[in-house]
Amino acid sequence: MVKPTGIAEKPVAAKWFKAYFTGLDQARKNLPLWEKSLPVPEPTDRQTAKAVDLLTEMIDGMSATAKELGAAVE
Repeated sequence: MVKPTGIAEKPVAAKWFKAYFTGLDQARKNLPLWEKSLPVPEPTDRQTAKAVDLLTEMIDGMSATAKELGAAVE
């Protein structure tokens, strides 16, 4: 898929970038929901907030990489 001259099959690469984004986005959306479901008193601050921020950064960074490589995900 990736050769010294760049991405050989951009549609295939875009498919895999999309799968990566989808997985990270599922985690980003569901971590806070999981935390809310825990049988403990309501915390004053969310423990998953930093992980959610990191997942957002990962999506943004890889999205920029995909765009630079010409395999942007629509």
